[in-house]
Amino acid sequence: MHSRTKAHVSEEQLVTMLEVAGLTEYTRVVELTGGEFNLAFKIFTEQGNYIMKVGPNPFTDMLTYERNIMDVELWAYEEVRKQTTITIPEIIYQGHDVIGNHWFVMTEMAGKLLCDSELTDTQLYQWYYQFGQALAQLHNIKGEGFGYQQVRLHPSWKEAYYDMVLTLLEDAEKQGNTWPDTGRILRFIRKWEEALEEVSEPRLIHFDLFNNNVFADPEGNFAGFIDTERCFFGDYYADFFAIDFLGRLEDNHGLIEGYNSVAQEKIIFTPYARARVALSRLMLGLLMFSEGTTRLATSDPEYWDRKLLATQIIEFAMKEMAEVEVPKSLK
Repeated sequence: MHSRTKAHVSEEQLVTMLEVAGLTEYTRVVELTGGEFNLAFKIFTEQGNYIMKVGPNPFTDMLTYERNIMDVELWAYEEVRKQTTITIPEIIYQGHDVIGNHWFVMTEMAGKLLCDSELTDTQLYQWYYQFGQALAQLHNIKGEGFGYQQVRLHPSWKEAYYDMVLTLLEDAEKQGNTWPDTGRILRFIRKWEEALEEVSEPRLIHFDLFNNNVFADPEGNFAGFIDTERCFFGDYYADFFAIDFLGRLEDNHGLIEGYNSVAQEKIIFTPYARARVALSRLMLGLLMFSEGTTRLATSDPEYWDRKLLATQIIEFAMKEMAEVEVPKSLK
């Protein structure tokens, strides 16, 4: 996929980078075109395959939270490795050599992406159950505040949420990509903001658990995840819907049962819990809406596909709460 944030690496630079990373015995190198933000290559060797990710030039136009997110990705991998049993790639090299941009090389994950897997209903339930248990482990990693650590942390999730959303809206406005009815979004958040105050622990949130970032093994077991660059500390309900961004969490029995079997804080469908899902879904939609202009030209059909999908996610988030009354208090 063509993207304006992707770095340019010449063939000569790529050969030198592989030497620096200690991968001189490769048989083939192929550019991976599926991602949008980073340049990526798959490196084939007789001992196994590797993935190289190359971050954008530091002066590239990007969203506020995207600054230095390769540092976040690598930090999150290390924390997941130290504090959970979740399968993640092994980082074999990271640095700024040769081109100045931050880049790293990791081992290729075993298994298939969920989007490429053909699972039976029984296998899919099993996969979601194990995925839920893995999320509970991830959410046991806690921070000292809420929000993006590469931007700023806040003492409460409510403060962090408002900061993250307003920053996305500001980033979009700077690009001339303004959401057509910002007032409606802010009124929705204001209506349900008391739900944000329920969040007491800043838990590590992946926030990019789409079906092209999670893996299944040949037997249909959950086999790990990748792409931790969007991580922040926040509400654990924020990680339950990207896997089905236009679906209802209560319909995913495998995920719910797996998560609740081991989680410190469980999924319970109160009005405020539903609001927390909706508010997180809303933020994901705004993020996807805002990032389109930095990554894709308006002449690119995928730009308009992205805006349409982001709009659908935002509308779904607000409509799923339309018939739920705001409790006076759940405390």
